[in-house]
Amino acid sequence: MDKDIRNAGIFGIINLIIAIPLILAEIARNISTLTTKFIIIYVLLSIIYMISYILFVRGFLIIGKKLKISSLVKSSYALIIASVFLFIYQILHLSYSPLSLLVFSVIILVVIGIISIFFGISTLKLKKKFGKIATAIGVLNIISGASILSIILIFIFLLIFLPLAIIEIIFLFKASKKL
Repeated sequence: MDKDIRNAGIFGIINLIIAIPLILAEIARNISTLTTKFIIIYVLLSIIYMISYILFVRGFLIIGKKLKISSLVKSSYALIIASVFLFIYQILHLSYSPLSLLVFSVIILVVIGIISIFFGISTLKLKKKFGKIATAIGVLNIISGASILSIILIFIFLLIFLPLAIIEIIFLFKASKKL
């Protein structure tokens, strides 16, 4: 059993648990005045989310290295880097008007959409070793990336997010036993 890949699955669970209050905080942030207490909680949740997400994606990075799938390694690194920029954007967004950061948010969405498509294509290369679950992850990442990239269809990503995260977590636990 590969403990690093298993731990990535555990961090995926933590990431998913933190995502729910973070989404609620994001909604509250957009409809109410920010208090100091709210900002502190929001930043702490964001930091935990960011760290757990990086450690979650690291599982795919390890799998890519072990199976010598360079596109999976590169797209995993790209996801990590893009998520750091998204984290910075979310924190900066607290002190700047939404209009001033509109261009940056569109750029980040386009970049994350493109990376998600490449990540999906890369995970399809795991099909021989892992079967249908790798195919599901690949296809769902491609669909979510395309929906993010279009910006108009981002609601599709919101519908896919939870099932995709669960499938990816299950995959990491299965991969930890196979590799």
